[in-house]
Amino acid sequence: MLQRLGLAAALLHDPELLILDEPMSGLDPFGRRDVRELILEQKEKGVTVLFSSHILPDVEMLCDRAAIVLHGKIDRLANVGDLMRSGRGSVSVRLAGTHLVALPPAWNGVVERRDRAGELELAVGDPGFVGEVLGWALRSNFQVLAVTPQHASLEEFFMAAAAQARGVEVANGERRSA
Repeated sequence: MLQRLGLAAALLHDPELLILDEPMSGLDPFGRRDVRELILEQKEKGVTVLFSSHILPDVEMLCDRAAIVLHGKIDRLANVGDLMRSGRGSVSVRLAGTHLVALPPAWNGVVERRDRAGELELAVGDPGFVGEVLGWALRSNFQVLAVTPQHASLEEFFMAAAAQARGVEVANGERRSA
């Protein structure tokens, strides 16, 4: 309730700039939704909304631009939409069943197999390769459950920036000293 009271006080005079510190931290799902809608409403009114958050999916959903702050200084500033589009693109292909079939050897490094309860997920690293994967799945008598494009997340971007700032190279999720 204190967060809601603070937000109400901040909005009382129709500010042109609204600065919020962790506005959704500690809120229940209803409160988070209300704050998200309030931020979007202010954005539509032309108010500049600046907020800090450790909850990066909220930043992805609400922000046009994001700054990554490391050790008290802005390390990177980026357009969130550009970040999402520029990151590694992949496609998740979910198949019913867990047939004991081997993936073609030519797919090594492009397709990752993830066996799940009752289904098989194929993470296709090259979106141009999806047609071949789907053709193979149908020939192997799999039922296709879903084909879902994946995009790089702001969390991945943040972790890469933090690793680079620490002098650690991140490649394929592995950390190595640079």
